[in-house]
Amino acid sequence: MNSTLTTAHSINEQTMSSREIAEITEKRHDHVIRDIRNIFDQLEIEPTQFWGGYRDAKGETRGCFNLNRFYTELLITGYDVRRRAAVIDRWMLLEEQVAHPRFRRRTPKPYVQPYIPKSS
Repeated sequence: MNSTLTTAHSINEQTMSSREIAEITEKRHDHVIRDIRNIFDQLEIEPTQFWGGYRDAKGETRGCFNLNRFYTELLITGYDVRRRAAVIDRWMLLEEQVAHPRFRRRTPKPYVQPYIPKSS
């Protein structure tokens, strides 16, 4: 197993949750979770270091993954171009906010149009 792939992400490292990825890509959260688990299985990585939780609308605790940029990009390479573009756009906004915290946009303006599935 490659140690560079198994190093836990640092506390100060930016992450994106599997919930946010699901929302941006308009995929079901359980499908995003499945895709992430598949990646970690193939790379023989212990996923618990990326596991977190959140409270849903009912106040119940639910699980999610918190991925750094590397694993987020690894995940989205299996998605279609519009979904990849939407997630990359979100990362660019996050990085811009860290680089220039005083100049945060009030309303994020995407570089690409949000993903809209074509109806058959």
